[in-house]
Amino acid sequence: MVVFSTYGIMHFYTNKGVWLILLPPVLMTSLDLLIEPVAIKLGFWFWKNDIIPLQNYAMWFVTSIFIRGIIYLFQPKINAKISFIIIGVSALFFGFLNIFLYVRVPIIVIINNNKSYFLRSALLILFIKPGPSYIKPV
Repeated sequence: MVVFSTYGIMHFYTNKGVWLILLPPVLMTSLDLLIEPVAIKLGFWFWKNDIIPLQNYAMWFVTSIFIRGIIYLFQPKINAKISFIIIGVSALFFGFLNIFLYVRVPIIVIINNNKSYFLRSALLILFIKPGPSYIKPV
């Protein structure tokens, strides 16, 4: 999904093959900058001493170039609006999680059982274990 979406965004701006192969990996690697810290914090995977090696990002970039080359050969028609939405929502989602998990922004909960229940459900859906550091009972 991200592979085609980054290609769709770049195709919106240019039809030149070299840019369609080289620029989407920059977008994809940039998105990985947001994903990696969240994945580590939520225990999906780990790196030694919680330090993400540059090799991880380099391999994302190189692999993306290879995949983009294959996609470019087939010239798929990709809806740019949907591509912008997918990448934009992904960036906002992982950006929000980075802030939420690392900066400890306080959450204001309207004192209403339905609203607080919805907030707890949303946190569970995001695979965040609600606890004293994330949410306080109302």
